Amino acid sequence: KACYISTQNIGNMFRIGSLFALVTLLFASACTKDTSPKACFEMSKSTVKAGDTIFFFNCSTNYSKWTWSLPGGGVTSTRHTQLIAPSAGNYSVKLLVGDIQFKDTNSVTRSFTVQ
Repeated sequence: KACYISTQNIGNMFRIGSLFALVTLLFASACTKDTSPKACFEMSKSTVKAGDTIFFFNCSTNYSKWTWSLPGGGVTSTRHTQLIAPSAGNYSVKLLVGDIQFKDTNSVTRSFTVQ
């Protein structure tokens, strides 16, 4: 979310004539910190051979719960996960993160290739 100071607020500060008012407005303006969940994960390899192990590292922010969706319908709720690469093909892994009630969520999907 953007932080801004309106021209009306600047005009009010000059009418007040106070440096303190300017500093206060700068720090207490319409700035808000984005606390919504942001899904992120890295994987150890994007191209592997069947039988190789692939590691998935959760680098998400602002989350309380998470769920991984793995190839073949597998689901896990470990923070980081791994899998043994299946037969040749292209596969996807999805990480869904959310707040404690899973009402505010965000997901990311990445693919890997098994040769």
